[in-house]
Amino acid sequence: MKKLDDTNIIDTLSSYNENYSTQTHDWTTDSIGTAILTKTPITEIISLASKLISFRSTAENHEERESIVALASNYMKDLTVDVYESNAIKSLLVHNNKPGTKHFKILLNGHLDVVPGKDEQYVPYEKNGRLYGKGAYDMKAAVAVMMTLLKELNKDIHYPIALQITSDEEQSGINGAKYQVDQGVRGEFILSGECGSNFHIKNEAKGGYFLRLLAEGKASHGAYPWNGDNAISKLYRVLHKIHEKYPSPQEESHNTTVSVTKIHSTNNATNRIPDHCEAGLDIRYTVADTDIIDRIKSLLPKDIALEIIVSWPPLKTAADNKYIQLLKSISQPVLQKDLPLVMGHGTSDLMRFAGTGCDGIEFGPIGGNQHQDDEWVDIQSLADYYQILKKFLLSVK
Repeated sequence: MKKLDDTNIIDTLSSYNENYSTQTHDWTTDSIGTAILTKTPITEIISLASKLISFRSTAENHEERESIVALASNYMKDLTVDVYESNAIKSLLVHNNKPGTKHFKILLNGHLDVVPGKDEQYVPYEKNGRLYGKGAYDMKAAVAVMMTLLKELNKDIHYPIALQITSDEEQSGINGAKYQVDQGVRGEFILSGECGSNFHIKNEAKGGYFLRLLAEGKASHGAYPWNGDNAISKLYRVLHKIHEKYPSPQEESHNTTVSVTKIHSTNNATNRIPDHCEAGLDIRYTVADTDIIDRIKSLLPKDIALEIIVSWPPLKTAADNKYIQLLKSISQPVLQKDLPLVMGHGTSDLMRFAGTGCDGIEFGPIGGNQHQDDEWVDIQSLADYYQILKKFLLSVK
């Protein structure tokens, strides 16, 4: 196992350049005349990804989020870098046009924020062909590929293209992607490198709601419960009804799911009947269940309040979309397999483009254990990802 830093990154990873260039993935021409895929700059990609991983860019660490966005901006300084800011949270729109441009043929998307982790997770290391670290898979390594690629192709792409870099996706993207969309940013086709696709094309995603259910009761001494009205008990009965209607699946499900994700009471005394209790619900719904809020409300008694915290509609880009078909045809010789189309259960910044008329997908490299202690991304897949995106972007007309 080798830890990666600026002093040993080249020695540690130079073999990936050498090995990759001898494989059949490396070519100079293709059947449709799009040329010139050269050696993958994997050393630069891993070096950049490692630097990004070292930032503790969590929601609670505003300074680190500012710093990582500044690093990205400086790295991409040869292109136009438009900085957007909402509620003191910055995001970038890096592109090949004049400042202020908002409409693009291709819009790449990635985020640089992470959920909190342990100290050692911010020290990236390489082991058995994998890069480990907080955000390696979700999704700093994919962003490193996109940044490296767009910087390289700056003079070779003659249609409007942009890379959207946000720093609040893990907090639903309200001040990043959503703010940019509200300001008019659009893409004919959006490609997010979000984790979870593993070289599948996610052209469909569930919609979602984050809800708060609130029960109020009457406090009393725990020895005299008949003098009170237990708010926890009231909410428990409601949650039980919801669970009966929407039981937690024990395996992957493409149906609507409703999960209780937190329960809280202001009561801090064991011998006191609580007069307040609230619960958080995470709902992921399919196109067939767009009336899910009405269904949840029908399960609630009148004295249980419902509040919508965040919502987003389901997404679907047609399988015969020309950009999806182009990506599939380009990926096949690189990966030696056809790319399947799948539905996504989780969310990404892509959801912020729902309802804008923009088509889009999630498509990223191979990895695992996002939001866990041993998060990783496969280094060979980063090289493949680079080559696929490069040929795709050069093939777009």
